[in-house]
Amino acid sequence: GDPIGLEMLAVTDPSLVIETIAPSVIKRIPIQRIRLAQQNDARTQSAVTSLLASEVMDGQQLKISFGTGSAMRRICRFLLWSAHNDLVSLPNREKLGNIVATTTETASRMIANLRREGAIVRNPRMPSTMRIDRDKLCKVAGDPQQQSAA
Repeated sequence: GDPIGLEMLAVTDPSLVIETIAPSVIKRIPIQRIRLAQQNDARTQSAVTSLLASEVMDGQQLKISFGTGSAMRRICRFLLWSAHNDLVSLPNREKLGNIVATTTETASRMIANLRREGAIVRNPRMPSTMRIDRDKLCKVAGDPQQQSAA
């Protein structure tokens, strides 16, 4: 239910790529329609401005959460944040390493450790997703304020 792509209102170079970590439904709304609505409706202008401001703040919080602490702590925070109903689509090790600012080897080793400890388990019905043990991940992740967004 979250809108994406509104950052295009603030830039002139449409070279951004948006990648989702979970299955998503995309609805395209022409940018001209949004701009016209902003000009003609103060509530729309306020909503778009508020949304963009909250996205900036959320992005900053994620950078702090995924960029501080040990690699294991950052990976656990990412898994907790991206999980929905305790299921998470695990990105490949290169993407995961990029997300949490660590090497691909470290990301791979941390995921293997989490599997051995039972903190993440492959979902037999959906092989591309993992079931998380929220309690185990929370113990490692620390900072409970950043442990859920989905």
